[in-house]
Amino acid sequence: MNELLAQCKWPKLSEKYDIALRSVVAYVLENYAVSGIIAAGSVIRGSADQASDLDIYVVQKEPFRQRLQRKINEVPVELFINPPLAIKGYFESEQAARIVR
Repeated sequence: MNELLAQCKWPKLSEKYDIALRSVVAYVLENYAVSGIIAAGSVIRGSADQASDLDIYVVQKEPFRQRLQRKINEVPVELFINPPLAIKGYFESEQAARIVR
């Protein structure tokens, strides 16, 4: 797992958010068969406020979806764990909704 953590590209964050992000990525790598991890949202963009959380999107190899909420280092973290087919379905339904509008 340490090798996988070393391969990650880490954004520049304040210490509080950096610790939380690294901890949640380590948790994900220990507990899921991961194809990819994407951190997103206002914290990553550098525009966090008091209500901001870390949004973590996990592409996993197993055929189930899961959504988890955690608090790590006093930072709320939301994990969206999906297999590739579910993600493909999200994109397709989003695209279809745009066509209808």
